[in-house]
Amino acid sequence: MNAIASPMCEHPIEIPSSVRKRAVILVVEDEPDLAEILCHNLRANDFECLWVQRGRDALERVSELHPDLVILDLMLPDLPGEAVLAQLHRKEGEPARPIIVVTARGTEADQLIGLSLGADDYLVKPFSIRVLLARIRAILRRTRPEARLEPTLSFGPFHLTLDREQLIVDGVNLRLTHTEFHLLSEIACSRGRVVRRGQLMDTVFGGADPFDRRLDVHITNLRRKLGEAARWIVTVRGVGYAIQDPARDHENSFAE
Repeated sequence: MNAIASPMCEHPIEIPSSVRKRAVILVVEDEPDLAEILCHNLRANDFECLWVQRGRDALERVSELHPDLVILDLMLPDLPGEAVLAQLHRKEGEPARPIIVVTARGTEADQLIGLSLGADDYLVKPFSIRVLLARIRAILRRTRPEARLEPTLSFGPFHLTLDREQLIVDGVNLRLTHTEFHLLSEIACSRGRVVRRGQLMDTVFGGADPFDRRLDVHITNLRRKLGEAARWIVTVRGVGYAIQDPARDHENSFAE
């Protein structure tokens, strides 16, 4: 076992020697030419790539192989991509896994629906392979065991088990997407200070332009799932987000 420390939380983390070195990515794409390009580039960048064309096959392969990330086209021959996305996100007894949607459906409404159903990221075809690789690396930095933060984090009604991405609020287990969990842990790990929007965009999404709405969508989804406990996440206008006990909301001052 090797130990590392989180640069933010500064707690040592034990890394099992059995952790597989190469991330496994499942590509769910009905266009063979595009799938071949994706897998070629993924393998050239030291990822393992598996490919299926149908939604039902994707659901089976995910249960069998537990890939580290899924690249999902929404326009599949057998099942609506949205149904596959929802089922992957809701699979009971299995940890949530990151999902990047790649599709020709590029309206803002389509993107918001995809993100609300549990996608961690959304790319519109045609897209840059380099952008896709950057998004994949940004997600895997936080979801692979090598990038875990401290094992547990507790405050107020929250208890986060970071190595399993488990959140318990007031004794109730809440299921979050990878992105929602990472956003919460990033903000929670900085209790007492504001986490700037730019920092969250860089850490969670690998950077973005000022008009990128993914952060707002995921924060909205996170707050909806948290219910009353969402009051602990404070928006500091023009700056970012912070954790604060609602009972002390009259003391809205944070370090930056």
